[in-house]
Amino acid sequence: CSIPFAYIIAKSGLRKSYSSAIILGILSFITMALAPFAGSSAKYIVIASCLAYNISRPLYSATWYPLLNNILLPHDRVPFFSTMRVIYMLFNTLLIFLIGRLMGSNPPLWLIQVSIAIAGLCQIGRKICMDKLPVAPNAKREDVHFPQSVLVLKKSPRLIGFCCLLLYLDIFTMPVIPLATIYMKTGLDLPASTIMYATSCNLAGIILGNFLVKFIIAKFGLFRFQLLMHFLFLIVIGLLLFVSLDNPWNIPLLFSSYLLNGIAYAFLLCLGSTRQLSLGQPDNRVISMAFVTSMQNLGTFIGRTGATLVLGSGILASTWSAFNISFTNFHAMFAFCFTMAFIGLIFHLLAPADDSEVKD
Repeated sequence: CSIPFAYIIAKSGLRKSYSSAIILGILSFITMALAPFAGSSAKYIVIASCLAYNISRPLYSATWYPLLNNILLPHDRVPFFSTMRVIYMLFNTLLIFLIGRLMGSNPPLWLIQVSIAIAGLCQIGRKICMDKLPVAPNAKREDVHFPQSVLVLKKSPRLIGFCCLLLYLDIFTMPVIPLATIYMKTGLDLPASTIMYATSCNLAGIILGNFLVKFIIAKFGLFRFQLLMHFLFLIVIGLLLFVSLDNPWNIPLLFSSYLLNGIAYAFLLCLGSTRQLSLGQPDNRVISMAFVTSMQNLGTFIGRTGATLVLGSGILASTWSAFNISFTNFHAMFAFCFTMAFIGLIFHLLAPADDSEVKD
């Protein structure tokens, strides 16, 4: 929905668009909280409310980056995204931990309802903060027409090249950790606590990656940072290839891969946020930024849906052997993703990064 919503934003303005998205989000959460009073229809109301909230997300995010573009100079972009994401990831971690402790193992329904309702009302804080972000008083609304406004993006080869890199990389890296989690549960038969520790390593990696990103870009430059991110994803998949029933080092390999994946994922998010601000077309900024977001989401969707269909179809042998080592269909998926991600290094030729994008 990012590109169609960008059309709405260009017509109605940033303020009205994100306000509408936030109001829809609040109403969705309140409706979810009240759903149990609807009896047998409750589950359908919850599903519909979840869908409504997720529809509000691209409308909100498509306004967020144009608003930031009004206040962030090139040298401010990386430090801003780095600091912001470290803060909110730490806050989310603490909040989830406290809510988990409060609810316990078998929370009453009313407590879940209250928690969901409070989460919805807290979105009011989002509007209060976004209202403080300035919009240039003399800025004109973009003249957007479909499909011309999308087709005109071909005049920005660096933007298209970067979107191709994001799309390709997401297709072959975003399914990896979900596949590894399923493999831990069904193939290795690891306890739930170990899986939780692994996902905690991924979360820790995201926080660490967001903290490190501004220092790494400052030292090595944007293009080398982009390559480092790609190689980190290759290392993550490579480590998972060595995980098997016969390997006594499974736990260190899994925890290391989840930690490095969190770092690489944080790098990818920061790279996408930073470069879409610098590569956006001045007279078509809302559409060009929404296009970057759409390519990221599309890559994730294709990768995870494709992995699901391949596993579900049963076309891969459940177990097979090579070099006297036993492998599974998950290893076949990891090997394929590693090979394709490695080939994807060539896309960096289409997405050259200039340090002027993060410096005045």
